[in-house]
Amino acid sequence: MEIILFIILLAGICNLLLSTFVWLKGYSQRLNQLFGIFGVITTFWVFLNFIFYYKGGPNILLLRSGYAVGALVPISALLWSLELCERRLPKGKIILILITGFSFFLLSFSDLIILNIKKVYFGGFEGEAGSIFPLYFAYIGGTLISIIYLLFSEYLKATGIKKITNKLRYNRSNFIYHRRFTS
Repeated sequence: MEIILFIILLAGICNLLLSTFVWLKGYSQRLNQLFGIFGVITTFWVFLNFIFYYKGGPNILLLRSGYAVGALVPISALLWSLELCERRLPKGKIILILITGFSFFLLSFSDLIILNIKKVYFGGFEGEAGSIFPLYFAYIGGTLISIIYLLFSEYLKATGIKKITNKLRYNRSNFIYHRRFTS
């Protein structure tokens, strides 16, 4: 178990370094800013998970904090993906997305998402979900499906050199999403 915790910690540090590098390299570009925000939020989420499993005992505050920050990961990923695909949403939709994400962030600290935990084991816990946990789950899943659809549809629409560029973007994005959401 110690080796897995070390790998999680190392992944968090590498994630932070990559995000910081990209952000500083092109801090004036919106794409790099959004990637940096996405990376920092994801790093914080990874570190919270590391601390939760490192402590090993049922700590409801750490678990809720992980779920709270986890609610911000998909919206930052979605905003970065929209910029990556050069898609623009109306300000009203962006505000709605942000309100939804921040609402789940705040609600994660209540009994509405995670009611209690009884036992912690590596990779999960035993406990009781709150009354709006299915909505939280649908929000996370729906946002991730939207991101995959956005990237895939953008790839299919492209032609010529843009198709090659989008293929590289799509493959790089899938690698980043896979690395972040499976750690």
